[in-house]
Amino acid sequence: MSRIRLAFFGLIFSTSLHAEAVSVSDMDNKTAAADDQAQQCVLLLQDIHTGVDRAQGMVVAKRWKESQELYSTSADALQRFVQQCPAFTDQAHVLETQVKAELLQVKEAINRQHTCDEAIDHGFDLDLQTSAARRENKDPRFLDKLLVSAENSWQTAVENCTGSYHESAVSSLRAAQQARKENAELLADSPACENAYKNAVAIGDLARQAKKDRRHEESIMLYNKLHMAWNRVADNCSGPRNQMAKKEIESSSLEASNAQYCAPQWADAAEATKLLNQAKMSSAVYAERELLMNKAEVLWREAVDLCKGEPQKQAKLNADSIAKERATPLPITAITELGKHRPLPPAPAVQVTEITAPTAAPTLPVPDNKASLSAPAKVSAKIVEMPAPQTVSIPEKVNAPVVTDNTPLTVVDNVKFQGDFHSDGGKVTGSGVIEFPDGDIYRGRIIQGMRSGKGRLEWKNGQIYDGDWVDDHATGVGAILFRNGNRYQGDVVDGAPQGQGQLDLSSGDRYVGHFDRGVFNGQGTYTWKSGSFYTGAWKDGKKNGFGKTILPNGFGFEGEYLDDTETANVKRIKPKS
Repeated sequence: MSRIRLAFFGLIFSTSLHAEAVSVSDMDNKTAAADDQAQQCVLLLQDIHTGVDRAQGMVVAKRWKESQELYSTSADALQRFVQQCPAFTDQAHVLETQVKAELLQVKEAINRQHTCDEAIDHGFDLDLQTSAARRENKDPRFLDKLLVSAENSWQTAVENCTGSYHESAVSSLRAAQQARKENAELLADSPACENAYKNAVAIGDLARQAKKDRRHEESIMLYNKLHMAWNRVADNCSGPRNQMAKKEIESSSLEASNAQYCAPQWADAAEATKLLNQAKMSSAVYAERELLMNKAEVLWREAVDLCKGEPQKQAKLNADSIAKERATPLPITAITELGKHRPLPPAPAVQVTEITAPTAAPTLPVPDNKASLSAPAKVSAKIVEMPAPQTVSIPEKVNAPVVTDNTPLTVVDNVKFQGDFHSDGGKVTGSGVIEFPDGDIYRGRIIQGMRSGKGRLEWKNGQIYDGDWVDDHATGVGAILFRNGNRYQGDVVDGAPQGQGQLDLSSGDRYVGHFDRGVFNGQGTYTWKSGSFYTGAWKDGKKNGFGKTILPNGFGFEGEYLDDTETANVKRIKPKS
């Protein structure tokens, strides 16, 4: 019995040891599994962080749609992660809050970008409509509606766009606001202004069409009417239209001159050039081509004297191009034989409005009220470019050769040569006096058919140039006596004041300073006969930039000028004590 009991207790003890061993093994397996799961959760969380980092990189690059997709993918992954890895719930919630906030910002940016694009497109469309309406001379009330819509679109763009788009939107908004402000002034204009403006625009269209169709007589008549029409606009309108009219008055005057004097010459020169080009393409003999080349250049040279503005510049380019191609000087008789000799446009007199000093005694101070700040009368001191050199006081010491009655006289093709001249390779060289059939006279030296060195050219109309010549061009230092009595002394290029010089006007006024093709440009001082003077910057014959105007009593004005008009920062100055 005791043996059986011992065996029983032995069995129980061995069974107990086995069970305990099995329990320890299960616990080890569970711990290993938990460690594996935790490691997997860490890796998953790292992948999610990587996705968020990529989304943030897309934000920096402003690739909004790609960043939205990456943030959305990361948000979905975090929801699954919380279910799979509850032990990491706190960390997941922190990252999820960040992802949702950044995703919301990206969606807002996408909405702003969409709004920005729409606003810019709409703004551009309205700007184009406004430009077309202006060209078609639409009613200012219609323009105002377009400008209000454009202003609203650009305001939306400013609020929603970033970077360079934002800067462009700001600039466009300011332009729309300024255009609306100017249009508001047009809304206030009288019916007389509106009618005058419409008439001027209509006449301008007819004049340009007549010019295009080469109806010269009609275009001359229309451009003269256009000049009158824009004067009526200036008289009846204010604000932007008044300013536009003043510019158009000058432009229409130039066009009228070109229609009368330039257009016929231009047509002849263009036809001669056409024949020259045809001769180059054919088997024409050299002598024929040379004659056509000489004729074309002469006609373009005459066009330079007859045209103004851009046509004048183009005519000179055409003439110079032909001369360069020929590579030899133009024969001295070519102008006489081949030119049209049309009358030149009259040289406009320089218009100067004299500044009048205040009526108060010079010893009294200027009152400190704004009314006394009104600037003196505007000065239009522009020197109009002349078709041929026109000049200042001629120096008493003239370097032209002395010619007496005993000097040999030679007449070639109605051109009189008096002096020491000889043939040099088929070209005239020497010094003396040359009298042309049209009455013009040159006194000086000729080298290979070109005026060179010192010389004096006297036009039949009374105009005189005395000074340096380079390769048949009045270039260097010289004096010019203009037909209207104005006198110039200083630097000259191609017969026009260019560089530093002094202009004494027939009115008694004087300008000393820099010129550009006969026009005040750069720094200079204009002194009126009354004693008032302006000294400062000039551009295209008008006060532009910093300068000051001083009256005879010492009081004056100082500051920035724009097209002869004082800007807001011009201030009063008192005499120096």
